[in-house]
Amino acid sequence: MTPPSGESGTRHAALERYLATLPASLLNDAFRQRISDRERRADYPFSVHNIYRVLFALAPTVSRAWREIHERRPLSADDPVLGTSLRCYRYLHVLLAGTDETEFDAAVDCADVIAQRAVRLFDTPACFCVGADDIDLAACAGTDIDAALRLATVLRQYADVRWLGQHDQGFIGLPPRTTGTSLWYTRCFGNLPRAYGGRPLHVAVEYDLAGAGRPSYDAFRGENVLPPPRDAAIRAVVYRTGDSCPLDGTECTAVTQGIRQLLRGPYAEGHGGRREGNRLLADFFLSEVRAAAGRAGVPHQGWRSLVEHRLGLPFRADRPTLTDQYLDALTLHVRRWEEFLCAGT
Repeated sequence: MTPPSGESGTRHAALERYLATLPASLLNDAFRQRISDRERRADYPFSVHNIYRVLFALAPTVSRAWREIHERRPLSADDPVLGTSLRCYRYLHVLLAGTDETEFDAAVDCADVIAQRAVRLFDTPACFCVGADDIDLAACAGTDIDAALRLATVLRQYADVRWLGQHDQGFIGLPPRTTGTSLWYTRCFGNLPRAYGGRPLHVAVEYDLAGAGRPSYDAFRGENVLPPPRDAAIRAVVYRTGDSCPLDGTECTAVTQGIRQLLRGPYAEGHGGRREGNRLLADFFLSEVRAAAGRAGVPHQGWRSLVEHRLGLPFRADRPTLTDQYLDALTLHVRRWEEFLCAGT
């Protein structure tokens, strides 16, 4: 195994930074316990599918696919085909876990490009929007706070149900941003039904800094897991990408009611059995790499059958959950990747 050329911390600085964030997010003991317990109880979404069985099945195909795409048509961290910062943050580990040590040389540049977009989650996050929004939150007329909060709650529920718990396909909570004596927490909802606007919807809430408490932003989940209390909220602004004016309370309520009605329909009935749920989840995780492959002229018709074959493979019986098995394997791969990058210094 030949280490990457160039100095560690320069050429592959983003990948190093990404690896360094995992112990506090995906590989955190509390995170593992929470997800393992949910798997044991067969809670949603594990009652429909098991994400870690799907990740095991995806890893070799995803790793080879991204590498071949990058060789055919080099990727750029600015390329929207990679998905949001949060999407990159949440699927890059599958590429890393599916790469054999003998393939690190061939995969490292591709992984670093995706890592460059992933770590923007902490600096300048990429959401579902094309181009920058020029709306001035401070100068906008506010939206009724309670109407905005109700809308954010139902849109978050829709994102979770629509994407089988992998809400990053339709939701990204941006890291809290402080301005003077206040704190802004903005949530962006994309991939919405055309009947409810088509364009991404942003719900930005301003909180009094003194009453907001300490921000609890979870990078892997892409959200503020303990939002500030309602009585700390000062104002709210709800707007669609490209708009210069925010939605008012009446418009927010109309969208909220429409999404609630949708959740009582087909989505409330679930996505079929475990096998169908696993297939759907695999398709969600393959969406970005398929789009990139189509653009680069890389054949991808056989990927789904390869993944489906691996979905049926047995797993170790000596580990209590698939969560534990996958995170054990990922921990080992992270260490090997760190050693590989360190060897290049």
